[in-house]
Amino acid sequence: MLVPNKHTVYRHLLEGEQKKPIGGQDLLPELASALRAAGISAIDLTPVLRRQADAAFKQNKYIYWRNDTHWNSVGVRIAADEIVRTFPELRKGCR
Repeated sequence: MLVPNKHTVYRHLLEGEQKKPIGGQDLLPELASALRAAGISAIDLTPVLRRQADAAFKQNKYIYWRNDTHWNSVGVRIAADEIVRTFPELRKGCR
């Protein structure tokens, strides 16, 4: 499981000029591809967290704590749901 930091998730929503990642792109998608190519299951949570952060932001809500770099309960639920959706075999171990 590849977990983006708070800035990666919210960067596009911030006002003003934001520092771009090295090379102009996020590294997690590239790392996920490399892991999969090596036969290692991997999931990059960036896309789902960005989508959900966008939707929550429009309602003046957040998926990370506002004064912290950790997910709040909404962010935890989003990540857990995406992990189970991607790896349904994990659902068996959650009962």
